[in-house]
Amino acid sequence: MTIDFVENLEVVAGDTLTVDLELLDEDSLPVTDLVGASAVMEIRENVLDVTLDASATAVINTTDALVQFTIPGSVTETWLGATDIKKVFRYGCRITYSDNTIRTILGGKIMVNRGVVE
Repeated sequence: MTIDFVENLEVVAGDTLTVDLELLDEDSLPVTDLVGASAVMEIRENVLDVTLDASATAVINTTDALVQFTIPGSVTETWLGATDIKKVFRYGCRITYSDNTIRTILGGKIMVNRGVVE
């Protein structure tokens, strides 16, 4: 498995988490083979957990090679227990091309913090 890059994210529990990616080829040009592709983001508290804490299917702009994942605030607000100040989750994003080639494109940690404003 090759992850193009690792990016650690932060979100306040209850806020919408949006991850925008631009997919570039080895010449730093927009990827052109995204027609018919799909992408998914999966989030778990622990990499070994079988149960997902959240997932999102991407919106893919095939013209500009842009991929956007969105996790609504109604989901992120459930990630902290009543006494939790912060918690770390793991995530991975993968794309499936029209020829069924699967590639993990991004992964990392999500730090979820309790907000001051309720």
